[in-house]
Amino acid sequence: MISDIFCAGGDTTFGFICDIAVMWGIIIPLAAIAAFLVKAPILVVFFILNLDEMIKLPMVYKHYIKYKWVKNLAITGKGGQ
Repeated sequence: MISDIFCAGGDTTFGFICDIAVMWGIIIPLAAIAAFLVKAPILVVFFILNLDEMIKLPMVYKHYIKYKWVKNLAITGKGGQ
């Protein structure tokens, strides 16, 4: 939804901030700790790396139902046909 609906509606900033904050602030450090400090199996690390969608889900849903992501993308002006 972040990379499809919001970007198509003109709101790329929310997707960028959401992806950067969750991926680099939570998921990557957690996966690194699991892989290198805890020595967790590969499937556990893979599961942690895929948790970002579940963590972002409440924020994305709240942003979606507000409809602030819908922007007017129509090109207006003289010379357009």
